[in-house]
Amino acid sequence: MQSLYTAYQDRFYFITIALEDAFEETSLFFEDNGLEWPLLNLGQHLLLLSNTRCTPYRSI
Repeated sequence: MQSLYTAYQDRFYFITIALEDAFEETSLFFEDNGLEWPLLNLGQHLLLLSNTRCTPYRSI
């Protein structure tokens, strides 16, 4: 993803959305791997995604 972000950051919005129980682990992953795009904490509000045009994908 970092290479995609670097190549296309001026043409696309890159964000990672984490739920409350995964936010700390995801934040550490970003720090450890030098990831630069925004990391959003959705908390317990998963239903907020239903009001957006975002398509969520579960991480591996």
